[in-house]
Amino acid sequence: MEFTITANVLKTFKTFAIIYKLEVEKGKNRKEVICLEIMAKKVVKLTDDEKYEKALQLEASLECLNYDSYRATLCDTIIKIYKDLGDFKDSKERIKNIQKSKEEFLAKAKDYDVKFAEEDKVHTAKVEKERNEKLMKGRVFFFLGMFLFACLMVLAVVFYKSDRYKIFKADTLVKTGNYKDAIKIYTKLKGFGPDSEKVVKLKIESACKKMEAAEELAKEAKKSKKGEDSKKDDDVKKAYEAAINEFKELENYYECEQKKCECELEVIKNGKLKASVTYGHYRWKIVERNDEKGEVLLVKSEPKPYGAYNNKPGDITWAESSIREYFNKDFIKEYFSSTEASHIKESAVLAKDRFDSDTTAGIDTVDKLFFLNDLQARQYAYYLDAYMTDWWLIGPGSSQDKVAFVSNGEVMYDGYVATDKSINCRPAMWVSYK
Repeated sequence: MEFTITANVLKTFKTFAIIYKLEVEKGKNRKEVICLEIMAKKVVKLTDDEKYEKALQLEASLECLNYDSYRATLCDTIIKIYKDLGDFKDSKERIKNIQKSKEEFLAKAKDYDVKFAEEDKVHTAKVEKERNEKLMKGRVFFFLGMFLFACLMVLAVVFYKSDRYKIFKADTLVKTGNYKDAIKIYTKLKGFGPDSEKVVKLKIESACKKMEAAEELAKEAKKSKKGEDSKKDDDVKKAYEAAINEFKELENYYECEQKKCECELEVIKNGKLKASVTYGHYRWKIVERNDEKGEVLLVKSEPKPYGAYNNKPGDITWAESSIREYFNKDFIKEYFSSTEASHIKESAVLAKDRFDSDTTAGIDTVDKLFFLNDLQARQYAYYLDAYMTDWWLIGPGSSQDKVAFVSNGEVMYDGYVATDKSINCRPAMWVSYK
């Protein structure tokens, strides 16, 4: 079946297509009647009847359009057709009617544009208001966030400077094993101090931890192979001495006094001849060992002045000297703890007369601390550092009021008067490490 398109239909569809294009160009987002544009390949000349019929069809199609502005435009097209027809039929009358309709359409379109403009204005204002509210809210949150951040920073600084933070920091350091810095913090805190219960407790914990570390190193050293012993022994000694130095500050506490002595004896037990060790408040040289009895002979590392050999002038021997009384009473009490003193052995000190002099060495004594005789001074010279300072021996000099001494590592047999205070003392003692 064939479909025939007349010239009138072709013209009508072309007009609708033009109106559709206008709507698309204006960008209106509304529903519309879509009319096909059919392009004529050749111009067809219409008769007056066909023109009149076309105008009537266009009038009828006015209701198909959605917008009054489009209807007004279509009215112009219809009026033009009727004007071309002149007096044909009722063309003039229809022009008046179409003109009137056009004016109504234009008025409605204007009202619609005004209404749409108002709605658009309201919508734009609403969108702008919402945008401003969001911006304001964002600014409020930003400044509030900055304010809270500033407050937190102030609080952080205040907390950082507060005692509570310092206590927290000190406790954290303790957990990581850094007792030294933790003790420094507590010592400076108000309400604490170097002798406060908390600080003393931390010092004890620190010293005990160092002692435990030294004991672990000692166990490893015993298992070590030959060639590694020397280095590991040095490490063990350093570890014990670190503990000794900390326990030294805590000797007023009996438990610490004992532990300090244990550390000292452990170093002495494993010390070699000529080794320098700590016992009491001083350093001592190991000059002889008796491992069967578990004893070592210690001589004070550095000679020090402790007064004259004897305070009164005249004949003197070791047994009657004031220096013997001082070292076996006051010196022990002042420079050794009770635990350390208990490990100092009482030793028989033999008085040997000189074969080249009429002087006498006096009677034998039993002492904890004593001076070396001339034979011992020569025997242990290798293990003892030779100081320029002079130090007393135990035996007499060339006369009974004089006492032999050592100067620059050499024994001065002629001696020096016993009341002289310029000569130093270098006591010796046997210590049991069992």
